Amino acid sequence: MIFVENEFAPLKTVVLAQSEFGYPKEPRPEDLRFLNPAAVLENFENKGKDYAEAFPELQKQWEKERRI
Repeated sequence: MIFVENEFAPLKTVVLAQSEFGYPKEPRPEDLRFLNPAAVLENFENKGKDYAEAFPELQKQWEKERRI
């Protein structure tokens, strides 16, 4: 845990992370309740895939941007 006294306190620690997205094998209804029902797809072709598998070209573009 990183303690921040206030938003003007000197920055002493920076945490960098590499985030990757994966689609769930079975979406739980409670995870989708904030979505408009029309946005929820029953036949979800990307179930269980990570973003790189589902959208390889977009993943390559994102990785290139991240390196720059």
